[in-house]
Amino acid sequence: MRSIFTLSCFLLVIFGANGQIAVTNATFPKVGDVLRYLVLDEAPDVNVGTPGENKSWNFSTLTGGQPQTESYLDKSTGTKEAEFPGANMLIRFSGVQNEFYANANNLRIELVGFAGENPFFPGELVIQYVKRPQLRRHPMYYETTSRSEGEWRIQVSSNVLPDTLLNQLPLRPDSIRVAFNSIANDTIDAWGKVTLAGKTYDVLREKSVNISETKIFFKLPFIGWIDLSVILGGGGLPGGIDAFLGADTTTTYNFYTNTLKEILVSVDTDNRGNILGITYANTNTVSAKDEWVATVFKAYPNPATDRINIEINDGIKEDFSLSILDISGKTVLRRDFPPSESVSLDVQHLMRGLYVVRLEDRQGKVLHSSRVALQ
Repeated sequence: MRSIFTLSCFLLVIFGANGQIAVTNATFPKVGDVLRYLVLDEAPDVNVGTPGENKSWNFSTLTGGQPQTESYLDKSTGTKEAEFPGANMLIRFSGVQNEFYANANNLRIELVGFAGENPFFPGELVIQYVKRPQLRRHPMYYETTSRSEGEWRIQVSSNVLPDTLLNQLPLRPDSIRVAFNSIANDTIDAWGKVTLAGKTYDVLREKSVNISETKIFFKLPFIGWIDLSVILGGGGLPGGIDAFLGADTTTTYNFYTNTLKEILVSVDTDNRGNILGITYANTNTVSAKDEWVATVFKAYPNPATDRINIEINDGIKEDFSLSILDISGKTVLRRDFPPSESVSLDVQHLMRGLYVVRLEDRQGKVLHSSRVALQ
């Protein structure tokens, strides 16, 4: 008993008294979550700071950007779910047609594979990772490290190649192989506070150095496998294939908090430290953790079938609105109401699935929200 008390005191000193946090699997996205971000391709000049303890980062200049969502779904909703028996969730990114299949357990979320349009040659592809790259890990605290590897390869017939490319080759290849590999070395190298959109968050900073390489090989009669870039001397590949080939190194600084499932801020840089882009949490929308949910707001039954009843224990003294959003963040139903303590929404015409019920005042300010399921 005494040893447990001593350990508890030690953890309190390490993670409490000095302001350092730990980020655990409590912030792992789960099936039904929608994470919301804003993406800046032309990023302002921000300072990611230096490694160390009790740091502060001011990202107040981050405004605007392209909205993006990450929707975490049951893998059965995917068109290629049978191809990925090792997955237990599907991830969809707004504006991207590809389906990303992942596996989540208590220690990590890792990418199992993806399916969609072939970026190299005409047609579709289904790719399973031989080595699965890591998307999230548990636990994270100051000075912990992690290494993640990703590797996949596909082999197709040379019949998919255009004649314009085949005519450049000394011999017609039998097959084509595309090989990709990556290594990410991650270190929690700093902790402190981040200011973003008028709020301050306790954070851990992760420095992730990712080295990746993509190659295309031809199998030639009597010769065997040959690197395509060696045959053509680099360049001259059709359909923008050149852009996918070669080695690349990027360093990403991720700022994690233990109150949001979104990565608070993510800054991509090249090997010279130049900023390539910034993605940051869209904290002005309903978050995956439903931060605004309170006991005064109750939506039932849950799951619902025909109607959703809303009880507002403290009552609303002015006109208000109720909106229902689907998992992509699209509003599928909106109703305005006079002051009331309870109302009801007819939802029998909506598709079955997961939704967010959102309560707003006359000015459009979000007061409360709650996730509900229709079945």
